[in-house]
Amino acid sequence: MSEIATRVVFDRPNSAVIDNQAAYIGGWLKQIKQDKKLVIAAAGAAQRAADWIRGERGAVD
Repeated sequence: MSEIATRVVFDRPNSAVIDNQAAYIGGWLKQIKQDKKLVIAAAGAAQRAADWIRGERGAVD
């Protein structure tokens, strides 16, 4: 999601931004290949953070 939002904010092609996004996604892919449960853990953490931001949760663990 953050990579899509970055692309929307920077509405003109920018090779530095694109290279950074590619490296970021590549890093995630490498980690996911090593740990198939990482996506689930990251999604859970993102949900807890979103709940906290919206005031639907106390302290984030």
